[in-house]
Amino acid sequence: MLKLGLPLLTLHVILLVPSFSSVVSAAEVISTTIKGSPLAGKSKNPVMSADGRVVVFQNQLQIYKKDLKSGALTLVSTNTVDQPGDRESYIPHISSDGRFVTFESIARNLVGGALAEQVYLKDTQTQQLTHVSKSQTNIAGDYFSNFPVVSSNGHHVYFQSNAQNLVPNGDRLYRIFDKNILTGAVRVVTTDSRNVLANAASLNIVLDTSDEYLFFESKSTNLVGGVVGNQVFRKDLISGEVMLVSASAAGKVADSDSAQVSVSKGGRFAAFASKAHNLVSGSKGGSKNTNLKLGTVVQIYLKDLDTGRVVLVSSDAHGIPGDAISSFPVVSEDGKWVTFVSASTQFAGFENPRATVRIYQKNIQTGELIQVGKNDHDFDSFQIFGSISTNEDGRLVTFAAHRKRDEGSKIFTVNAR
Repeated sequence: MLKLGLPLLTLHVILLVPSFSSVVSAAEVISTTIKGSPLAGKSKNPVMSADGRVVVFQNQLQIYKKDLKSGALTLVSTNTVDQPGDRESYIPHISSDGRFVTFESIARNLVGGALAEQVYLKDTQTQQLTHVSKSQTNIAGDYFSNFPVVSSNGHHVYFQSNAQNLVPNGDRLYRIFDKNILTGAVRVVTTDSRNVLANAASLNIVLDTSDEYLFFESKSTNLVGGVVGNQVFRKDLISGEVMLVSASAAGKVADSDSAQVSVSKGGRFAAFASKAHNLVSGSKGGSKNTNLKLGTVVQIYLKDLDTGRVVLVSSDAHGIPGDAISSFPVVSEDGKWVTFVSASTQFAGFENPRATVRIYQKNIQTGELIQVGKNDHDFDSFQIFGSISTNEDGRLVTFAAHRKRDEGSKIFTVNAR
């Protein structure tokens, strides 16, 4: 298991600009009823739709869908007779138009015969619930299936599983599967260009919003030659070609583990977290800690897969890298902005003596660094945790946080710029 000093979570990111995003000027609680009352208990794992109108998230045992324009709150994790799941559902993902929601669940009452952790697809227009993690002969997966992502049209769901009965000659190694919702067909995606299975577990899926490329993490050594450690890969879903993402512009494999990938539409730009020191050259020491070098803490990088160029994202406008862990990157659709979380104390212009976890945005073209919520005097009172999500250009950000340890966490949105 990859250890970056932070929870290894999948960034489920979908990225378009909402016409109504300008109404949000300060952090606003959205895990509320239609009357504005906060939901009880802990809310987490928010994911925003492509147009920024909808956010799906987990609250206690259930998955909810919040319409930011109308205020409507819809319970998603229900069975065909509208009964909520009797056990926990988590890790939601949403299609680019906000219609389809995937999630994983250990509930026993969503479908018959589901005993292990299963993956589901909910059509929020028709309310149809589809059991995804089952074989083409309708046999439920016999082990863990999780971290689902759904294509923009809802026709394909990709998920990771170590169930051995989903395809013929299956095994207990975590692999990534493609479920065709229309035909019921199931296939393994994590193979090389010759269709040879990856020789190590493959995890944490991200699908670009054009549905052309699938990104994932793996310690496999047979997908691309010369790979060592946990690295990020891109699979072309049409040609089958596999490309190593976590490498320098010269093609050198990252010399430390890489994780938490986020991608632009079309799969050209990929942001990821890594402790590697060989991804970019000419790293600068910190203005306060002059001995700081890349490889000391986890940083965020952006890779242009067309040109090979790699940019250090978690640095200030002077190129000084963060001196604390940076994580959970989200790249805009055009690759011009990357939003991320960091507790760095030495970004120039952003005093942070207490190493408070904050949300930042980096303008890749100009090098400008923006602190999200800087003009909200209450923002530093948030205890932000877990992954974040944005709309197309990163202007609208959603995240989970709480202000006091004894209060339940809530889901917020904020205008970044």
